[in-house]
Formats: sequence, structure tokens, C-alpha cells
Amino acid sequence: MWLTVRTGEAAGTRVELTGERYVVGREEGCELVLVEEKISRRHAQLEAVGDGRYLVRDLGSTNGTFVNGQRISAPVLLQGGEELRFGDTAVDVGSDAAGAPVPARAAPTALAAPLPRLPAAAPAPAAPAPPGRSWLQENAKWVALIVGVAAIAGLGAALGVVLTGGDEPAAAEASPGENPEVASPVDVVTEVVTVPAETEEPPPPETEESPPPETAPPTQLEPGQIVWASKRDGDWDLYLMNPDGGLVAQLTNEPSVEGNPAVSPDRARIAFVSERDGDFELYVMNVDGTGVVQVTSNTAVDTNPSWSPDGTRLVYQSRQNDEDDNEVWVVGADGSAPTQLTSNETISDAIPSFSPDGTRIAYESYASGNWDVWVMNADGSGAAAVGATTAAEGAPRWSPDGSRLAYGSDAAGNWDVWVMNADGSGQVNVTNSPLYDGWPRWTPDGARVVFYRSLSDTESDVFSAAADGSGAELQLTSEPGFDVEPEVVR
Repeated sequence: MWLTVRTGEAAGTRVELTGERYVVGREEGCELVLVEEKISRRHAQLEAVGDGRYLVRDLGSTNGTFVNGQRISAPVLLQGGEELRFGDTAVDVGSDAAGAPVPARAAPTALAAPLPRLPAAAPAPAAPAPPGRSWLQENAKWVALIVGVAAIAGLGAALGVVLTGGDEPAAAEASPGENPEVASPVDVVTEVVTVPAETEEPPPPETEESPPPETAPPTQLEPGQIVWASKRDGDWDLYLMNPDGGLVAQLTNEPSVEGNPAVSPDRARIAFVSERDGDFELYVMNVDGTGVVQVTSNTAVDTNPSWSPDGTRLVYQSRQNDEDDNEVWVVGADGSAPTQLTSNETISDAIPSFSPDGTRIAYESYASGNWDVWVMNADGSGAAAVGATTAAEGAPRWSPDGSRLAYGSDAAGNWDVWVMNADGSGQVNVTNSPLYDGWPRWTPDGARVVFYRSLSDTESDVFSAAADGSGAELQLTSEPGFDVEPEVVR
């Protein structure tokens, strides 16, 4: 098979497809470089499936990948004769298979299910840094803003203090230059549905350019969609994708840092953290980015919100009493009645999460001299460690039915995503990866856990895995840069 660029600056360029993978984008190093403002740096990818055939997959581009005029949300098998469109650039697909019919430009048929994308094996760093958890480890700005990692000295020096307040055990990431280059993901094909051939002649090429796809944010989110934080365009902003990783919209576009997204139970609002007023505060907005309300307003660092099931309150961590000590607080979603729930002075309590019935709060704490998962009643009483081991555990999140907790742990020697029963029994290592995996969130059916993985010191992506650790992982983002802190809509 081959590609022939039909429009744009690269018109007339022909690429013979003989390898395993071809990336299309405007970034140098792509196998097909198309310099155009509507094309993402790594826009789409063609992957060999055998018998000289290829499928095309969008890589979370802003403006989408089109096959025969239809925007794709899942990989599509190519047979020859299709028109691909990346931004405003049209590319024809050719095939020299003897006797192969040339399909008409009809709507493409996607694969029956998203293809799993397994990360290629990468050697562990020779001298890995201590574990820790941050979605902005690489950002020195956070080091200046958020201090006080003395409480986690028992875990080792953190790589960088970030929006989590430095309380999440540090990511197993070496400083720039220490990590080996991480290979690109390997794509595994499980099932392919072809684009059916037609007998009629293909219609003539369009004479007018197609309008750019609609990317305006929705006003209501759907179960299974994912809001996450990304630095793909230079600033930390919030984005929305479908469960298969297809980009839906950019939700914020501010020069300040936005992160820690939490979707309300009615799926109409998003709580998040921003430094737009000069320090980190909690905000709530409609899902389309309108109606922004500042929830907290103080000189402390307020981060990691989680909604109560009735949508009236937010539980979060704050340093209101001591710049070196996080405590768990709760506040009305309108900013009313902020109330402190834990008070351990120099012992940090952080990253809280309401249970589905609203009666309990899970969080991480160093109260026992080790980072453990704790659970307390919603009023702050009855606090106790759950499933504590000699390893570090933290960042817990309840399953949709409240029977299990997903959390992070370095029990296997690296920071992985784990799952245990709510009473601490039945601990399972879900990811068991040599790389850092953190920020677990459950899918609505409780079958999978979505998380982000640090692939190198310059790239993190969002993945999902079966909650029991079985089967293949799915890679949901692959744009260069940092994609972190996924929040799954329930």
C-alpha cells in the first residue's frame, strides 16, 4: 500500500507503506510530516496488520482524522482507494494488491472495540529516584510554590513538589537525563472489521474544503468519558475524551495552571484547581467552561477535590493552618462553611475521596509513621488505617459500589496501581509496571481502572487496565508531552 498527498504544501508526496508503523503529524521525526496549523504534532498513525494491509488510528488530535469524509473515533482498516484527511490535507490510499477491488468512498466501519496498546518493555533506570506522586513533577514552578516534603522523608527525597502538595509519594522518575529513552508503545491488533467495498464508481473529489470539526465542549458529560489535565499545548489545561481515547474538546484555556479535575455526580459541573488568582484554589465550572465559581479563597494551597454524592460539598486537602501540613477539609460547592476534618498538626492527611454513599472518606495519611490508606466517617470521626503494609500506599479512590479501593503503592518496588477490598483484604497489583503508574480512577461498571503512566521525564499518557490485573492495558492518549490526572465520568 502507499499514501499520496493530494493537497497542501506536501502535495505529490508519495510514501510506500512497508514498515510496521507510520506516524502522521507536523512534528519532525514523523514518517509523514505535514506542516499545517490544523494538524497536531503527532496526529494519526498507520499500523500494519498483515497481508500488506494497514489500519489508521487517530492519536487524540485536536481536529480529528477523517476516512472518506467521516471522522473516526476508533481504528479503521484500509484496503486501498480511501481518502484520508488530516486537518485540511487530503491523502489518498493506494493498493497494488492484484485483483483487489477499489472501495467507494463510503462511511468507514470502525473496529469492533478499541485496540489495546501495550507499552513496550523499557529497562528500569540504573539509579531510580524515590517513589512519589505528582502530575507536574517536571515543573520547577511547583517546587517554588509548594514546599514541605519533610513529612515524607521516610520515603526518600521527592523529585518535585507539585499540586498534590508533595504528599503523594514521589514518582519513580529520575531527574532529566537519568531515565533511559522509553520506546514507543507497541500496538496489538485483536479484531478487525473492514470497510466494505462498493460496486459503484467513487464520487468526484470535493471541490470545497470541509469545515473544521465541531469541538465545542458539551453541556452534559456522558458516563465513561474522561476529563484530564494536559500540557500538550504549552499550558496546563483540562480536556475531555471519550472512553476510547478520542478527543472531544478542550475545556479550559487559561495561561494559569489548571488540574485536579473532579466531575459532579450530575455530570454537569467540574471542580478543579487553578492558580489564576495567584495561589492554588478550588473552583467549580459548568462542563463547557462557563459559570466559573471560586470555591476557596485564602493564602493556603487547596487541592485534590472530591464531590459528595449529593453534589453539595467538596472534600479536599488544605494547608490553611501550616504551610508544611496538609489536612482534610470539606466545603460547600458554593464556597460556604469550610470545615476542617483532620487535625494531625505536622502529620499530613491528603488526597481525600467521598464514598459512593457519602458516609465515609478515604484518604492517605502519615499518622502511623508510614504512608497508608485511611478511612474515616464523613464527619471526621472513626479514622483508621486500611490494608496497611510496610510499603507506602496512598491516593485511594472508591469503586462505584463502594466495595473496593483503588490506590497507589510501591509494594512491588515501583509505584503501581493496586486494588483491595474496602476492609483492606484481597490486595491485587493491577499494573505491575517498571514505570510510574498513578492517579487511579474507576470506570462506571467497576471493571477497569484508568490511570496515568510516566513513560519518561518528558511524557506521560493515560491508560486503563482491568481492575483484576488481567488482560491487556489500553493506551488512551499518545500526544507528546504530559497527559495526567484522569477523572472518569460516572
